[in-house]
Amino acid sequence: MLVFVDCEFTDFIQIELISIGLVAENGREFYAERNDYRREDCSDFVRAYVLPLLGRMENASCSAQELTTRLHSWFAAFDQSVTLVFDYAADWDLLADALQGEAGLPFPDNLGRNGC
Repeated sequence: MLVFVDCEFTDFIQIELISIGLVAENGREFYAERNDYRREDCSDFVRAYVLPLLGRMENASCSAQELTTRLHSWFAAFDQSVTLVFDYAADWDLLADALQGEAGLPFPDNLGRNGC
């Protein structure tokens, strides 16, 4: 099962996840927005074009710790191997950090990756 990944983040220097969207080829979707990222680290571009779009989806806001739990639950619902597809390496890095969380959890057993 292919899962397409896209992330928004603070900037290229102090990179920190702001939001993440995942879409599986079967139509399943995941979206979350972090509410505990450092706003002061956001680039001017992010302040102008990303932050104004946040808060439009009900129940999307969560802490980094809650995001880790939500992601693991979402991936656990797949009964087959999942291959991640992304167009920017930082998307993988940010997702990997979110999956591992502060506790350094292992990746879900059904997870692979394939950058394009």
